[in-house]
Amino acid sequence: MILSLKSAAYAALASFLMCGLILLTRRWHDRFTVDGHEGIQKVHTDPTPRIGGLGLMLGVLIGWWVDEQDAAIGDADNLLGWMLVASLPAFIFGLLEDLTKQVSVRKRLLATMASGVLAYVLCDCGITRLDLPWLDKALAWAPVSILFTAFAVAGVANAYNIIDGFNGLTAAAMIVALAALMAIAYEVGDAKLIYFATVYIGAIVGFMAWNYPLGRIFLGDGGAYAMGFLIAWMAVMLPARHPEISPWASLMACGYPVMETIYTMLRRKLTQKNSGAPDALHLHSLVKKVIIRPRFQQFRAAIRNAMVMITLLPFIALVAITGVVFYRDTALLMAAFAGYFALYVLSHRALFRSRFAHDAGVTSHA
Repeated sequence: MILSLKSAAYAALASFLMCGLILLTRRWHDRFTVDGHEGIQKVHTDPTPRIGGLGLMLGVLIGWWVDEQDAAIGDADNLLGWMLVASLPAFIFGLLEDLTKQVSVRKRLLATMASGVLAYVLCDCGITRLDLPWLDKALAWAPVSILFTAFAVAGVANAYNIIDGFNGLTAAAMIVALAALMAIAYEVGDAKLIYFATVYIGAIVGFMAWNYPLGRIFLGDGGAYAMGFLIAWMAVMLPARHPEISPWASLMACGYPVMETIYTMLRRKLTQKNSGAPDALHLHSLVKKVIIRPRFQQFRAAIRNAMVMITLLPFIALVAITGVVFYRDTALLMAAFAGYFALYVLSHRALFRSRFAHDAGVTSHA
């Protein structure tokens, strides 16, 4: 554990310094790297660098290199190295979107699925069970397992990208997920996965020091897809390495972004909207428009932006904690996920239909 904390500290420092360097050199790369303030999903008021993913990935790389040099963590450092290799398609295509604004959602998802296939081969594990007998039979066949794993991992990575936009929200959701997965890994004595989680958290904390609360730098698609992939793959590995752990515990750790993605797809399908098109009707967007903006107009825009994370954090944490407490009980976790999803939908509908939503100009179909 001491070695893991040392790696986390190095990861945090590297991520912090890289993000600081990006901010110091803005005048040389702003035309390529800033995220403008115009667009239906934009909630910030100033052009902001969106390549914070470079800091995250450098942080994880340095955290890995520290233990690679020390070699006292066993073969966990080698496994993390392979995971970093596997994450490259997701990271590269996400970063290209950050720089060019011309890489489609479909291409980014396919690249992240490619990362899932690479990880399946390099790490020699994947999703082979969901504790549902009728589906587990199909997952016992390697081609089905590979495709399902790639699809699931890409879906979770994309889910973190979908909730990105408010200062600290995605980073906090990632830390909650990693803390939950680490807690379960501790319960089953998996030092490797504890090591991974601490390194990832360190890199995120280094980025978050610049991102929260004022939003001086953003994760961007590169950071959201790459770190989302690494978290998703840790969620895959945990039940794969420990049969006593329900795969639904991993799902609960990433519960909030997954629920957001599922509901977004459903409502866009019902309203015949392009499932990949941006909109401003996510739950976090409604929280900002309906709860934060009307009640805290005295605060500057960046602070109101940051308050969205604080408002949603209790729900994000509650879902993940449920996965930790009942990590062995598939039936209970399935019921809990359904219950939390219903609560999410009801909250979304209530915010959309409130009188404040009308005052805020929320008029599109939800």
